[in-house]
Amino acid sequence: MPTALRASRARTPTSESAHAVDGLPGTQPRAKKTKEVSGESLGKYRGVYKWKNGKYRAMINSEGKTYGLGVFSDVEAAAMAFDRASIVLGRQPKNFATSNRYEFELDELSKLNGNIQALRRMTSDRAPDKSKSMSVYRGVHRCSRTGRYRSEIEHNGKKFSLGVHAKEEDAARTYDQAAIVCLGGLAVTNFDRQEYQLAHLDHFAGDLDKYRASLHIKIRRQGTSRSRCTSKHEGVRKYEHTWKSGKKTVKWRAEVKVEGKSKQLGYFRSEDEAAQAVKTFRVGYAATATAGA
Repeated sequence: MPTALRASRARTPTSESAHAVDGLPGTQPRAKKTKEVSGESLGKYRGVYKWKNGKYRAMINSEGKTYGLGVFSDVEAAAMAFDRASIVLGRQPKNFATSNRYEFELDELSKLNGNIQALRRMTSDRAPDKSKSMSVYRGVHRCSRTGRYRSEIEHNGKKFSLGVHAKEEDAARTYDQAAIVCLGGLAVTNFDRQEYQLAHLDHFAGDLDKYRASLHIKIRRQGTSRSRCTSKHEGVRKYEHTWKSGKKTVKWRAEVKVEGKSKQLGYFRSEDEAAQAVKTFRVGYAATATAGA
C-alpha cells in the first residue's frame, strides 16, 4: 500500500468520534478534539452537543469559522445560546422560533453587532476554574488566606472588583446585580433574578462604574462608622482577624495625616504603643518643620 494512502486513512476519524458542526455539512473535527463530546445525537436542537460529563455545549458557524458559545448544565439553555447567537448574526432562531422568549432581548442582542465572543462571555455558565476559585458561584473567588470572598465581573474585556464579602452568598448576589446592570436580560445569574429590585438596578442604566460607586459608598460608610469606635486615641485603629482555625489576632494601626495624605506608621501589639508612635512622629515632624523654617 502506498505511503500516502496509509497516512490518509490514519487521519480519517472513526464514526464514534465524528460530530458534524452546524453550518459545515460533511466536515469533521479531529478525533483528539472530540474526546469530551459523546456520540449521542441531539437532533432536537440545532448547534447543541452533549459532553460525556452530562453537560451541553453550544456551537455556531459564521464566515467559515466555528464558535463555541459556552457550556451549560441545561440543554434548553444551550439551545437558547445558539438562538441568541443566530440573532446576533442577523439570522432567525431555529430552536425556539415559534416562541416569544427573546422578545425583550432583541435590543440588547442587536448592540453586539455580530460579536459572538462577547455573547459567549455573557451567557456561558461554565463552572469556575477550581485552580483559581473555591466558590461554586459565578463571579466569586475565595481568598485562601483570609477565608473571605471577592466578587468581580468581566465587562468589555476588563475585570472589575465588586468588593470583598464575609459570606459567599453576598458576593454572589453582588455579582448578579452587576451582571444585570451590564447585560440586562442576557445576564446569567447565580440566583433567580426576581430576588432583586430590578427597578432599582434600571436606575444605573447599564453604567457599571455608577453601580460600583454605590457599593464603595456603602462600604466606606460602614468602615468609617467602625473606625470611630475602635480607639480612644486619634490616629489609632483596631484590626481584628479571625483565622480558619478560629483563632483571633488583634493589632493596632497607627497613621497620621501629612500634607493631606495618610501616612501609615505600622501595626502594634497594644493600643498604647500605637498611640505613642503617633505622638513621637508628630513631635519629630513638628521639630523638623520648625528647623526648616
